[in-house]
Amino acid sequence: MAIRQTKANTLGQTELTEKQVEQKNSSSDRSLPKKLEKKPGFLASTIEEMKKVEWPSFKYTVNWSVIIIIFTTFFALSIGLIDHVFDSSLKYVQCTANITTAASNDKDENNNRFKDCNTDLVKNISFRG
Repeated sequence: MAIRQTKANTLGQTELTEKQVEQKNSSSDRSLPKKLEKKPGFLASTIEEMKKVEWPSFKYTVNWSVIIIIFTTFFALSIGLIDHVFDSSLKYVQCTANITTAASNDKDENNNRFKDCNTDLVKNISFRG
């Protein structure tokens, strides 16, 4: 802060420059407490912070996107396969349970039903519909 002394001032007092006087007047005119002073808006502060972010390169982004797509596909297929095997197994259990609850005395008929269940199981597991 530039402070200049005047020749007329014999007591050694200093006189404030015009800039300092303006700053002093503007600060004393404020009647709001510091908590109520206007703060930058959410959007303005967000944009300011976004400028500080170190963004990844295009190559890095593409590489990680491909890796994520591959792993997601792998896990989706794995879960789908496990679900299909469990579904086919439950259908087989249900088919065989129907045979035992029917309690037919004809062994040939029961054997044919078991063969049908086995055939259905193979069709279901092998995706042959």
